[in-house]
Amino acid sequence: MTRICCITLLLGITALLGCAGHTHRYPILITQPTEVADHVGKVVLLRGVVTNSKIPTINGVEVDAPKYPEPDRVVEVMGRLDRYRIESSSDELPVATRPPGVYYRLVDTSTGKLIEVN
Repeated sequence: MTRICCITLLLGITALLGCAGHTHRYPILITQPTEVADHVGKVVLLRGVVTNSKIPTINGVEVDAPKYPEPDRVVEVMGRLDRYRIESSSDELPVATRPPGVYYRLVDTSTGKLIEVN
């Protein structure tokens, strides 16, 4: 009986210690733009509406949307969340680009290309 209690206790301690350093094994769900900055470099699941603009986004994160979904249709896409910065430069040609700032994009973990919304 004592042996069974010791084994049970050791298994319980091992389980608790193993969970102490637990990291997300599943994608982190992002449904609001305010949640984006905290999860850079991680695999995330974006849920939201695709903006109908030259640079399509979901919750402020760039995605590839060759065919825009119907308006107000909620979509889900999964990939690695990357951050990049656009610096201002006086020697750039005056073309239509994004203003200087910090931006986010969702990329395929194996190819590094923007995730495509279907």
